[in-house]
Amino acid sequence: MLNANREQLRHSAQTKKDAASALMNTKQAHPAPAVYLAHVALECALKRRILIKN
Repeated sequence: MLNANREQLRHSAQTKKDAASALMNTKQAHPAPAVYLAHVALECALKRRILIKN
């Protein structure tokens, strides 16, 4: 995401977190996709926090 604003990062973090939660609730044998989505959600949330602080 180039030049993402705080709202875009908030939305992206939320949708990735929701997708990761949905995958984890399916009790799949391989949680890697959910872990990846959770990682991306955290990255978006941290970038948003940096934008807010600066």
